[in-house]
Amino acid sequence: MSPNALRAIWRGPFVRTGLLIASIAAWPTIAVLSLVPGEDRPNTGMPGRIEHALAYAIAAFVTRLAFRRIASRWQALAFSVAAGLFEIGQIWVPGRNATVGDWAASTAGAVVGVIVARAIAHLLEPRRG
Repeated sequence: MSPNALRAIWRGPFVRTGLLIASIAAWPTIAVLSLVPGEDRPNTGMPGRIEHALAYAIAAFVTRLAFRRIASRWQALAFSVAAGLFEIGQIWVPGRNATVGDWAASTAGAVVGVIVARAIAHLLEPRRG
């Protein structure tokens, strides 16, 4: 597929709408999975910090692509603050515990997701000039 064809798909309404829906769904999904009691939490079999990093990377990736006009640093900061608040909220959730390491893994995942999405968007955005 040619670069121009990819750019045309990228600018299409289906991609924009799909990314917007995925982004809007990602935030409450992370909130629910972060604050559900430990016994009700799905188990992927992966180490917890890998789960944190992947979940936040995916959420940040689709959010960055859906809301490209919002600066990357503010999006990464929003995910980092949310991760911190969810970690604090886990203090009161049975079977869960709050750790700085989990917050750091979540933040790192969000930063990676934003960076990768920004790089992809840069390749697919039409050239200005």
